[in-house]
Amino acid sequence: MNNEDIVQAVNQIQETGLSELERIVEELDLSPDAIDLLIEVLQEIQKYGYSPLLDQIRYADYRFKPVSIREFVLSPYYLNKAKYIRPKLLKELENFFNGDYIIALLTGSIGWGKTTFGIIAKQYIFYKLFILRNPQEYYGLDPSTEIALVNFSVNLKTAMTSFFNRLKNDLMTSPFFKHFILEGEIDIKKEEIRTNNNIILQPLPISNEAISLNVFSAVIDEANFLGQKRKGNEVFDIAEELFDSLYRRLESRFQQKGRVPGKLMILSSAKYPEDFTERMIREFKGNPMAYIRRYAIYDVKSGYESSKRFRVCLGSLSHPPRIIDSEKDCADCFIAKGKTYQNCGFERILVPEEFRFSFERNIEKAIRDIAGRPVLTTAPFFHNRESILNCIDPDKKHPFSKEVSVELGDIQIDYEKMNLDRSLKRYIHIDLGVTGDATGIAMVHFAGFKKVKRLLPDGTEHYEELPIAEVDFVLRVVPKSEIPISRIREFIYTIVEKHGLYVRRISYDQFQSRESIQQFKQRGYNAERISVDATLEPYMSLKEAFFDRRIILYHYEPLLQELFALEFDGRKVDHPPDGSKDVADALCGAVYSCFIDNQISKVIEPSVGEHEEEGEEEEWWW
Repeated sequence: MNNEDIVQAVNQIQETGLSELERIVEELDLSPDAIDLLIEVLQEIQKYGYSPLLDQIRYADYRFKPVSIREFVLSPYYLNKAKYIRPKLLKELENFFNGDYIIALLTGSIGWGKTTFGIIAKQYIFYKLFILRNPQEYYGLDPSTEIALVNFSVNLKTAMTSFFNRLKNDLMTSPFFKHFILEGEIDIKKEEIRTNNNIILQPLPISNEAISLNVFSAVIDEANFLGQKRKGNEVFDIAEELFDSLYRRLESRFQQKGRVPGKLMILSSAKYPEDFTERMIREFKGNPMAYIRRYAIYDVKSGYESSKRFRVCLGSLSHPPRIIDSEKDCADCFIAKGKTYQNCGFERILVPEEFRFSFERNIEKAIRDIAGRPVLTTAPFFHNRESILNCIDPDKKHPFSKEVSVELGDIQIDYEKMNLDRSLKRYIHIDLGVTGDATGIAMVHFAGFKKVKRLLPDGTEHYEELPIAEVDFVLRVVPKSEIPISRIREFIYTIVEKHGLYVRRISYDQFQSRESIQQFKQRGYNAERISVDATLEPYMSLKEAFFDRRIILYHYEPLLQELFALEFDGRKVDHPPDGSKDVADALCGAVYSCFIDNQISKVIEPSVGEHEEEGEEEEWWW
């Protein structure tokens, strides 16, 4: 007879009513003895409002009656954290353990208590396992089986310092646990806590070691910072693969009649919109087994309840975030027709005035670290995204049948969407993907010069004539397995030679491109390697050209996503950890190739009536 089944039956009957008694008894497959006990419990509840017998049944497998999570946290006999625990955090712990949750997904700002939640939760799970008379028998395991409670981090040192040492120190100072340490029932070592009934608390680095453990509960700490790994041509998110492995393990070892008793906790600060926790939140939204919480530091930390607040618009891919103190702050935002700043559709948050300085200094970083929301980048290379959007010619269209091609074998070319003037000088750059990565290809042509106003250090105005690059096409090519390099060359030959286009230069950015460069040269093309990463010059030229409106392009979503997400640390332009910049590199290389080939920069002295008045610049695409 399983006491847990009787407890579960009582809980279900209290939720659904006595009319469901027969169905519940049948579903749980209760024995005649268990049915007799269940009826006796129900009679006590009906007569007294509670059942002493139910308490005996519920805790028959325990050496002591377990205390609640609240008592465990606050009582001086257990963790003694009444002076330190934030009321909001304690409430969240109560909600988590009073519900039938298996997964906790905690994200948001730094410092709101995610790690503290994980540590206390792990201590409470350990406590309830430890006071079982026979935890292995309770969960139907072999008596010699070890039951593991683990915490994972990027390496062992981090797993120890950020989580395990705090957990261990709490247990060593708790009167309850100290008693059993002295009695020899709990053995605490540097990298392990082990009980005489084979329960283990252990910190672990990210590795395959967890696959061999009977993991009852696990914490994956800072899951968004664990990175990726490659298997053949595929790239895997380390945190996601670890979570899947742990959950399968938990299901196979501990599941009883459809219930999984253990708990998996994923903790991480917000980072990027497509990080592991963000994908998991979308996947498990509304799932009753998942406990999902996202908090800003000011939501949990006391003292901000009555603070004056200011509005922050979180923006979108093409609309940067901004502080909104009045409608004027939205004047340069591309708000859809018929919308105002009050109903534009962008999410806005209210932030305590105490944090205004941080938001004014670096709004993207403040949104992530203080408000706890993911952002495209905290150090954007293109702070002014409108400078890119301003360069989109609405009449130009993507000339291929698909936005993204699979190994160039699935697209048709619409040449009517391309300028096929044979006299134009064209420049092609190929960002060749390493094994399993996407390849970016871009072709631009020289479209003349533009007069650009510049200010000298002394405030004097002068004008320069600088080259314009017009985009013929940009294309991302993704591999099914691995893109044959020869297929890329054939693709270029098809476009260029069919219409007799004049290509001044074909360039690559990878050292693996030596063979292709040789093949192009043998066919009569000027081909060479141009790196957009070796120096900052190529990307700085691209940035300046966008600002000057000397790029003409069409709306190509993969390119815009990469450009808007580019990060700059003062030394290098790069993509976010889980992002890419293959088409951005392709465009940058093609534009840079065009500019260095047409870099006649003439300083023109201003003359009366010769330059446009500010705000009256004529349309620049044609």
